[in-house]
Amino acid sequence: MSWLQPTLEDEQDIQQLREVQPELYAYAQVLALALRIDSRLLRNLRLYFLPKSNVELETELWFSSLIHTRNVQAATMYSGIARALCDALKNENLDRFASAKTEIGKLTHHWPETDRIEQEMRWAVLEGNEQTLKNNVQRILKAVTLAEGDIEKRELARWVKGALPVLADIEKVDREQQWLLQYVIAALGASVTWQTKDAELQPMPEVLIKALPKGKSQKVGLRMRPGVLEVLNPNENLKVIELSMPLPTTVMLEFNAKPSNLESGGGLAKLIMDKFQK
Repeated sequence: MSWLQPTLEDEQDIQQLREVQPELYAYAQVLALALRIDSRLLRNLRLYFLPKSNVELETELWFSSLIHTRNVQAATMYSGIARALCDALKNENLDRFASAKTEIGKLTHHWPETDRIEQEMRWAVLEGNEQTLKNNVQRILKAVTLAEGDIEKRELARWVKGALPVLADIEKVDREQQWLLQYVIAALGASVTWQTKDAELQPMPEVLIKALPKGKSQKVGLRMRPGVLEVLNPNENLKVIELSMPLPTTVMLEFNAKPSNLESGGGLAKLIMDKFQK
């Protein structure tokens, strides 16, 4: 499993916070479980978990060095700091950890589904819950198939590209995660950095292919030389393939070739071409 692991400096920072500002430390622990911190979470979690605290604690947290980004709507903690605080809460007080998850779930039920999925997947990583991770990947696949309009489909693909590699173990990408990988590549025409090395890709299900955003098809010409496959501008003298995705993109080709045509000795060859232009 994955999620950005805290550095030694992160661990030292929260240990210092615990010793110097124990109330802020306890407050930050429960807030760290949220994907982002909005005003509703800021107020309600303070009142629920630290009912005797002053309202100034909210301002202290909001402008503390724990916060990475903030705007008028919400703030986010540094990823390593958030992970360290969550790990500490889980190790120090499992009941409080579970209670914080429950309260955050209630207070964020109105969030977009993608945000709720990402938040639940973070919790699953913290708890080592492989089944919950798998269930949420299936929720993402369902959301992809139900998305309406090309703009929504591409926005969803961009979210998957950013969120999944942080939450999934790239050394153990399963079939459904590979389908999401292929969907992102096809929808955005962009390479990704979280494909498992030497993974054998399985064809996307027809339902995912039909869910791809529509785009203007483009043609590329192919010319085979001994040991080399050239990608060229299409013309009548070349073999041509048609791509229904924007360029540059990543394409995997599988073909049967004679042994004399390939340095690998022939048979089934796989060539991956990254970011080729027309």
